[in-house]
Amino acid sequence: MNIIEATSNETIDAIKRDTSAFDNYIKELKQKIAEGNVIFYGAHDGNSFVGRVCLIRVPEEQVVRDILPGQPALVALQINESARRRGIGSQLVTAVMAKARSLGYQKISLGVEAGNQAGKSLYEKLGFVYEGHNYESCWNEPDGEGGLKRVCVNALLMVKELG
Repeated sequence: MNIIEATSNETIDAIKRDTSAFDNYIKELKQKIAEGNVIFYGAHDGNSFVGRVCLIRVPEEQVVRDILPGQPALVALQINESARRRGIGSQLVTAVMAKARSLGYQKISLGVEAGNQAGKSLYEKLGFVYEGHNYESCWNEPDGEGGLKRVCVNALLMVKELG
């Protein structure tokens, strides 16, 4: 499995195509990458991209910025269903943690949907700890009618010391 930092539009578009990312998400992502706030990774199995994740230098949620000022967040981890349970999520998270550490960050956070036990278990295995805070995590996704709908979930704030 190759974990690739997506720096070109061509690579970003390939990850979008192979992992079914939303058009509006990729448009916003390209802008944030150009601004230097996001680092985007894809997992390539030799044939196609089977997963993706982002390192966000300035988290979007105010509560996260208040609790962990100046620290980045891991967001949008997604593994194609056919590629799950093969360690790809662990490889992507590990790549993001290594990048954050190399940039001088001391901690990294993420939000995991409260009911996502598989995700929570993965993050705990990788050293993330629930910090006792929940927050509303929201994003836009297609509504099936050509527009967008706002989706919000109750997320558990998990943190890892990068030391």
